[in-house]
Amino acid sequence: MMELPADHNEFDMSQLNGFYRHYLSLFEPTTDAPVEFILTALLAGLGAAISLNRWIEWGTKRIYPNIWAILVAPSTHQRKSTALDVGLYFNRRLEEEISGRQLILPNDGSFAALLPLLQEEKHGVIRHSEFASLLENMGKGFNNNMKSLMTDFFDVPRVHNIRLVSDGDIRLERPIFSLAAATTLNWFRQKTTINDLESGFLARFLYCYRENKDRSIPVPNPPDIAECEKFLAAFRKILGFRPSGITYDEGFRRVFCQAYDSIDRLYRDVLVDDGTKALIGRLQTDYFLKLSIIECVLSKTIVATEEIAVRANYLIGYYLAQARRVMGAILKTKRSEHEEKVLHFLAGKGDATMTDLHELFSRNLHAHNIKAILKSLIDANLIAKRKNGRTETYSLFGQIRPEDE
Repeated sequence: MMELPADHNEFDMSQLNGFYRHYLSLFEPTTDAPVEFILTALLAGLGAAISLNRWIEWGTKRIYPNIWAILVAPSTHQRKSTALDVGLYFNRRLEEEISGRQLILPNDGSFAALLPLLQEEKHGVIRHSEFASLLENMGKGFNNNMKSLMTDFFDVPRVHNIRLVSDGDIRLERPIFSLAAATTLNWFRQKTTINDLESGFLARFLYCYRENKDRSIPVPNPPDIAECEKFLAAFRKILGFRPSGITYDEGFRRVFCQAYDSIDRLYRDVLVDDGTKALIGRLQTDYFLKLSIIECVLSKTIVATEEIAVRANYLIGYYLAQARRVMGAILKTKRSEHEEKVLHFLAGKGDATMTDLHELFSRNLHAHNIKAILKSLIDANLIAKRKNGRTETYSLFGQIRPEDE
């Protein structure tokens, strides 16, 4: 069995199961949104429909198929919002069909207002066409613990007790939801710090990144009505599943272990930055199992086999490459921004120690990231390093201090 590919950015529909291929072929004529975007949003929709009704026992916890996904691309022409709508098309159809259900959860306002819904609705998905505004909303006073709570909810704790000033104690049993969002690389960069990218919240997402559109559909065609009804019936059936655990056979275990070891080697690679390691961490186990659960549901089985693992393995390889591309693009942009900040700082101060530079970045940048910035500037002959005993100081290249004359 082949190991997990280190990088395969090209999306190969022939590697997908029949359900995914049929879904994408149905909606491909309706929009020029990338099919990768549509599939990624669809995964969140399917995970929400399955919810607590399927799981895999893994050590001391249960893995459920809730999917958090972010589409990343330039503004407008990549049709990110359209892709979200298409991927969640049948979740919304079911919400319209079933009175009293809120399968598309609110995406703004206070998180406290969302909590009562999570007590009742276990098949909801949050759709957000601009993820940066969600992050911004999390920073507001009434949402000051929203990010940490959502991070906890990703793992679907058996019980989570929350004390709110206005509503008192709330006891949530198995809080679960999927999340499908979109953003531009520029906005994503502006609204996050390197520490954010290396932290638990953003590390819980699947990332799908496209720079260029490869096709254009000026006048889209509507999807085939009869085929849509078949998919709606399939989603309706999934939503009504009786709860059941999923087991796995030796073939599944073998493929999973190969994929796990492959990602483990990336963790040991000193050339891979911590942000990338954080983004791929959940792919190694959680998302491999989540995607396997969805594969089992679509294959109408409760036993994960080698074939299930191979299909999940392909998607993990794809999203691994996507995470690396997103982090590489963000780090490249942030590195340039940080380099300019250091040069401006040294131009005004004259010289600076590592302590000064830590303070410059408000201690929000790890030491190895600062050293990487300094090395880049030194290699470009823009700054110089001097050593006085144990203290290292940095100044603009060619800039001489009075005491050095």
